[in-house]
Amino acid sequence: MAKAPFSFAPTPSGGAFIFSDWKQDQYLEIKRNETYTAGPKAKLDKIFLKVITQEDTGIAQLEKGEIDLMTVSVTEADRLRKNPTLTVVSVPSPSVSFFAFNTDRPYLKDKRVRQAFLYAIDREGMVKEILKGEATIVNTTIIGPDWMGTPEGLNPYKYDPNKAKQLLKDANWDSNQKIVLPYTPGNKINDALIPIFQQQFKDVGITLDLQSMDTPTLNNRIITAATATQAGDFDIDLVGGGVFRTDPNVSAKYFETIAFTPAGANYGHYTNPKVDDLFKQGRATTDRAQRKKIYTDLALILNDEMPWAYLWSPNSVHVYNKRLQGFKPPSYATHQVWNAEEWSVTK
Repeated sequence: MAKAPFSFAPTPSGGAFIFSDWKQDQYLEIKRNETYTAGPKAKLDKIFLKVITQEDTGIAQLEKGEIDLMTVSVTEADRLRKNPTLTVVSVPSPSVSFFAFNTDRPYLKDKRVRQAFLYAIDREGMVKEILKGEATIVNTTIIGPDWMGTPEGLNPYKYDPNKAKQLLKDANWDSNQKIVLPYTPGNKINDALIPIFQQQFKDVGITLDLQSMDTPTLNNRIITAATATQAGDFDIDLVGGGVFRTDPNVSAKYFETIAFTPAGANYGHYTNPKVDDLFKQGRATTDRAQRKKIYTDLALILNDEMPWAYLWSPNSVHVYNKRLQGFKPPSYATHQVWNAEEWSVTK
C-alpha cells in the first residue's frame, strides 16, 4: 500500500470534502465535495493539511499566521494563550498514558512488582508540574462513557515509596535487575517525565535503563518482534493513546489473550481466563446495568493485577487562529477536521 499510486491519489470519496492533491513531506490538500448531498456543502473551498515533523516549527508558523490550527503539547498552552491572535482550548481526551509491562519477563510476573512501580511514581506531582494540570489521574482504562463512569472500589495507588519498597521486598526483588525502557526522544512531555521516572524508580530500588531509538526500531521491538507465544523485546514501554471513554470494551483489545501482539495490541501478553470471560460477557448483553457490573468487575481485576501502570488521561490542547470560525475541538487530538464542513475564515 505504501508504494501503490492509489495511496497518493485516491479516487473514491465520501463526505463534505474529497481528495485534491498530495505532496510528499509537504501537505495534503482536500477540496469541497460539490456532489455531497447528505448535509450542507462545506463553506471552505479547500483545506491544506501541512506535514510538520517538529512541534517548534509548527508553533512558529502558527504564531506567524502561516497555519491556522494545530494540536500542541500542554507545556506550550500558557505561553500561546498570551498571543492575541490565537485561541487555546483544552478538552479532556479519551486517551490514557501508561507503562505496559512485558509479563513474559520472569521478574515482572509478580503483580506486587508491577504494583510497586506505580506506588513509586508521584503522579499528582507530575500532573501539576510537568503537565500543568492538563490531565486526570486514572487507575484503570475503563473510564467511560458517562453511563459507565469510573468504577468504584479501585486502589488509587497514592504515591508511597515505602509501600513500593515493601512490595518489592515481599516479592524478593533482585536490586541488581535492570529494567529496560526503549523510547524515542523528541516528545517534550516524555522527555521531561522520563528522567523523573528514572529517579523515582531508583529511590525504591528499581534501576531503569533508558535505550533511545527511532520510532521504527521501537515499534519493531515492541510489536513486530512479538510472536503468538512470546511478547516483544522490552521490559516496559511508555505508551499513550486509545479511545477508552467511548466504551468499556475498548480495553478488550489491549488485555484479552486473543489480542496478543503482533496480531493485536496486548503488548505485554497479559493473560487471565477470568478477564477473557468477562469481556465476552460484556459484549454479549445490551443491558447497561449488567454491562456496568461486568466491566466494574473487570476494572477491579485489572486495577489489582496491573498489566499496565496506569498514569493519567491527558487533555487535548488545540490552538487556532481567531480568523478560523466554526472550529469545535475534538476530544481526540488528531481528529481536528471532524466538523470541517462548518468552518469558515474571516478576512
